[in-house]
This record gives sequence, structure tokens and C-alpha cells, in this order.
Amino acid sequence: MRRASAFAVALAAALVLVLPLRVLAAVEVREAGSLPWWCASVVRVAGEEGSVNLEEVWAECTWLERQFPGLNARVLAFPRPVVASGSWWAEAGYRTPDGEPVEGNRVSGIASPSALEACVFDCLGCEAFVVAHELGHLAWFQLLSPGQRAEYAALRGLQGKPEWYVWECFAEDFRLAFGCRRACCPEHSLLACGPPAEFAGLFAGVRDPAGRLRWAASGGRVDVFVEERRGAFPDVQPWVDGEGRAWAPLRPVAEALGRVVRYDPWTERAFVGDLEFDLRGGSGPGGLELVLRDGRACCPLEGPARFLGSR
Repeated sequence: MRRASAFAVALAAALVLVLPLRVLAAVEVREAGSLPWWCASVVRVAGEEGSVNLEEVWAECTWLERQFPGLNARVLAFPRPVVASGSWWAEAGYRTPDGEPVEGNRVSGIASPSALEACVFDCLGCEAFVVAHELGHLAWFQLLSPGQRAEYAALRGLQGKPEWYVWECFAEDFRLAFGCRRACCPEHSLLACGPPAEFAGLFAGVRDPAGRLRWAASGGRVDVFVEERRGAFPDVQPWVDGEGRAWAPLRPVAEALGRVVRYDPWTERAFVGDLEFDLRGGSGPGGLELVLRDGRACCPLEGPARFLGSR
């Protein structure tokens, strides 16, 4: 993707409209037949043909909703190309990375914290990227206190920067820190580096890292989903024990979560990053149970969710 396209994907304003706040049930996804009224004065339709992958939008919304149960939003999919229009952009101080006005540039998403809505337009196949960025705008206003917002600005060295720039940086950090793998494209970020090490700590108490991992049982089969994608288990399959706990081989789950697994056959220990799993003793971090099944180290899924679920 060229630089201009990357900017087009990331360009997304957080419009703070003075409207009565409404409480929604978690994150809803709907297809829109027209532009939401709250953004009609700042963007315009630029073509008749376009598309939005609703399944991808739904998957990313579900993925983030599981991590942030307190995030309420309605995400609208409008499958048409859209560009920035009107004087609002210049008045707010928005500029492209080259310092040019954004009027006429393609906009792939936009959000209104006051309306509790975000809209995804035709975005060249980057739906997960755009959804995570837009929900980052809504998370800024819904999940962080004024003190936490000031703390973020200090972490990024953004004190004194225009409000819109702080919002955009935060939305990008949110996308990179918490979006699924399809949303995490650092090479297309407006930022020169990834989120600060302390970024996830801003969400202490409101984020559930285990949201990256879930399981479902049906007809004797147990499916494990990592970032809403079904995991692959070449030999030993997941199962549910008599206490209702789901078990699965450790290596495929850890690797699906982006972790590197090492095994020392002399000590019969497995290492996932700094975490140590004693296969001989049948235990892992925090007293996590381990069992060997057909030569595979297996553990209850709450273990990987708790110890490996956060990035």
C-alpha cells in the first residue's frame, strides 16, 4: 500500500458533536444505506461502486468487544468510497502527513463519540484496521478518565499538541495494541513507533485480556478461537473435562497467540517467552495444571487466556 493509501485508511476524525448520550448494548454492527446524518457535513460520497466486508467488520468488533466489555458503540458499514469535504477539517487543523489540507482525500472511517457511532466506508480491504482505529476514538471518551487522557498525552509527549492529533495518535496506539492481527499493520501506521510500554496499563480494570481466546463445544467437538479464527490442532484435539473446563494442547494455542514456544527435552520443560511450564511436574505459571496426552502438553484454556492473552 502506498503512503497516500495508508493515510487514506488511517484518516478518521473523532467528531465531538453535542448530542444527548445514548446507552447501547455493547457493540452493534449494521449496514447503512446512506451516510449517517452526523457526518454528512464533513464527508461526501465519491463514487457509486465500493464494498465493505461485513464479516470482517463484525469479527473485529466482536474481538474488541470481548476485550472491552464496557465499550458501547454502533458500527455502521457504508459500502461506498467517501472523501473529506467541508470546512471542518481545516478549522480543526487536520493535515496529511505531508502537511497538506485533507479536503478531497479519501476517508475510510469516521466516529462520533457523542452519537456513540462509528462508520466504515469502502476501505480497500482494510476493514479490521479501520474498525479498530475508529473504536479507539470511542474508547478514548468512554473508557478513559480525563486524568488517564492526560497521562497518555504525557506518555507520548503530546502535551500542547492539537486535540485532533492526540486523538489520532491514541486511536492508532489502540489499534496496534488491541486490534487483531489483521488490524495490526505497523507499516501503515501514522506513528513512528508502537504503543508506549505503559499503554495497556491505562485500561486496568476495564480490559479483559482473555477476550483474545474463546472456545465453543457442539456435538462432541470443541473449537478454540483465537482472534475469532478457529485454531488448528493436527493431532490431539481440545476437550472438555468433567468440571466443564476446556483443555487444549499448549503449543498450537500459544503460537496462534503470537508466542514462540521452546522445549528442553533434558529437563522436560517448555518455555513461552519468560513463562516456564514443567511437563514432568505437571504445572505451569500460577499453579496452572498440565497433562500429557499422546505426547502433547495440554492445559485448561483459562491458562493461556490469563498468561498469554495480552500482547
